[in-house]
Amino acid sequence: MIKLRRVLPFFLAALLVWTGCASTVKKVKPAPDNVYYVRAGGSDRNDGLSESTPFRSLFKALAAASAVRAQTVVVIGTLDLQSEQTSNDERVFILQGGGRDLVITITGKAGAGGDERAVLSAEGTGRRVALIRGETNLRFENIEISGGSSELQGGGLVIGQGSIVTLGPGATLRNNKASGGGGGVVVIPGGRLFISGAVIAENSSEAVGGGIAGAGEMIVMDSGEVRDNTAPAGGGIAVFDGCVFTLKGGSIVFNRAGLFGGGVAIQNGSADIRGGLVGDNQSALSGGGIGIMNKASLIQSGGEIRRNTAGEHGGGIAGDDSSAISLTGGIIAANRAAQNGGGVFTASAFSKGKGAVITGSGADANNAAAGRALYLYREAPQFIDDNIGEEIVMENADVIESANRAATGEDAKTALDETVTDETTSAEDTESVPVETVTGETATDETDETALDETDETDETVIETGAGEIHVGSPDGEGDELSE
Repeated sequence: MIKLRRVLPFFLAALLVWTGCASTVKKVKPAPDNVYYVRAGGSDRNDGLSESTPFRSLFKALAAASAVRAQTVVVIGTLDLQSEQTSNDERVFILQGGGRDLVITITGKAGAGGDERAVLSAEGTGRRVALIRGETNLRFENIEISGGSSELQGGGLVIGQGSIVTLGPGATLRNNKASGGGGGVVVIPGGRLFISGAVIAENSSEAVGGGIAGAGEMIVMDSGEVRDNTAPAGGGIAVFDGCVFTLKGGSIVFNRAGLFGGGVAIQNGSADIRGGLVGDNQSALSGGGIGIMNKASLIQSGGEIRRNTAGEHGGGIAGDDSSAISLTGGIIAANRAAQNGGGVFTASAFSKGKGAVITGSGADANNAAAGRALYLYREAPQFIDDNIGEEIVMENADVIESANRAATGEDAKTALDETVTDETTSAEDTESVPVETVTGETATDETDETALDETDETDETVIETGAGEIHVGSPDGEGDELSE
């Protein structure tokens, strides 16, 4: 049975309202090179203008930089609760800058090692690493953010309303965990996250978004890695509540989801895949690479979705019946699903242009028990029409259309919602849209279920196209002879 909706009792209905303490900086000396220094062995009574006179706390260094519009804070060695001396029991660091128009770079010394390697640590404290709050614009480079733990969300970083964070080259979020969303980082509504060369790895969430969870304005990734993170849904990244995720480059790889969306999970948000790689991710149920649900949308115009695995459906992509998938470019290849839809499994509104490739044969073929390249439900509002040979580029792909709703199971169409929310769309709330099958005949709900039960042989239509033979057969794959 298909169970896509067991997935998310965890997508956050609301996120925290953050509070913290303000700071007053008096008689701050201007930094001659727009640089302040901070080190655990320093003192907040120092001027912070050199490595020999560093501040002790990152809080003081940021306050000084904000006061004089300095643009760089250099961290030397490991900063932790002892150096920061934060009284709040939820986080080690409270970071606030001088407005969105002032970008302050928090960086370690390039190439530093040993005791001088820059680390923001919450190890052993049971706290998240840092809250970034207010009208703040921070860029992290050459620094590790690690050891955070939260019973709420955001084990590593919480990016608050009005804050902008860029994770640049040399920045690493590692070994953070959260009971709620965002083991590595959570983006609160009104926050923005840009990933440009950073590594977000080995973080975990007991809910959603092992690496990143976002309900903010946007998450944009142009380079770097999101890898080896784990969560029940969205092993690498989870976006929801209107958040827009754009992948321009970099890789989302080797992430794992216990239920849905091994690489990326999207609920009531959108993803725009323009480049990069979503690869080698795993989901125990559906959406090994990407899973979309609850009025979400996915557009792929470039990049690759490759070598992902789903324990049930949609090795590359899985979508529910309330969402929309548009493929105009890029490659979906070498993905695997144990049951249906090796490349794509969807009940969503679906469209595909000439530039998109979903492989069905050869070394890079997607694979599944039924629908190696693509598995569509009859209930989907839009179907591939009889121009399939001209409209779709597939390598001898087999497309399996569900001809029998009962045989696929009623839960196949509604499974995604089962794990996310009690708010589901009933059949009565959805306008019935007549669709065209791949043979051009009008689809109906009437099916000879008895005949299917009594014989292993199923009528099959084979359509000759420029891309090979398209097989339309039974929903469970019985009777389908898949051409190579």
